[in-house]
Amino acid sequence: MLRDHFEPSLRDLLVRHAGVVLTDFPHKRLGRRTVRPRIERRHYRPRIFNPPDVVIGSHTGVSSLALLVSATALMAADPFEGTWKFNPSKSKYKTPAPKAVTIVITEKGEDLDVNITGTAANGAPIASHYTMPTKGGAGKIIQSPYDGVSAKRPSANKREIGYMKGGKVVYSSTPTLSADGKTMTATLKGTDTVGQAVEGTAVYEKQ
Repeated sequence: MLRDHFEPSLRDLLVRHAGVVLTDFPHKRLGRRTVRPRIERRHYRPRIFNPPDVVIGSHTGVSSLALLVSATALMAADPFEGTWKFNPSKSKYKTPAPKAVTIVITEKGEDLDVNITGTAANGAPIASHYTMPTKGGAGKIIQSPYDGVSAKRPSANKREIGYMKGGKVVYSSTPTLSADGKTMTATLKGTDTVGQAVEGTAVYEKQ
């Protein structure tokens, strides 16, 4: 048979890549014509080797780490966020100091939600609640004797806050964070929430 005249490797090559199939027919002689073996061509889809996806661990690790660092940086909380408590022993006032003050600052989107509670030097309750932009600007009073609040942000660890009545700043506070972010020192001057004159430096510790 004609197919047996081909080496197996060549026959496989023809089948795999050329789509050629050798069909066995014996030689026949019809008159003056000789019938030769027929070569059929069939549609054949050769197999293509697809190597598995190669994942380079070190490159993937570096990319993942870079994304994680970027995401962490974007999601980092404002340094003023947290609960702060007044420390009278470290504070210095020219006027009577408050008995107790707690400031709770929560970051909400692009704003800081500030809630101040405590007891003034005369025993009156301190209560002031407002929001202000993290980047600085006019804030919104929620509950307070003041009718307006505005803040500036000279640096990441410093704020300049003005509290207003009738469009005029009547009380100012300039809080600054320590290098470790655990202590907030605020320079205060003006008329506080209970109508008393205040001037001094208040120290708050992060809880």
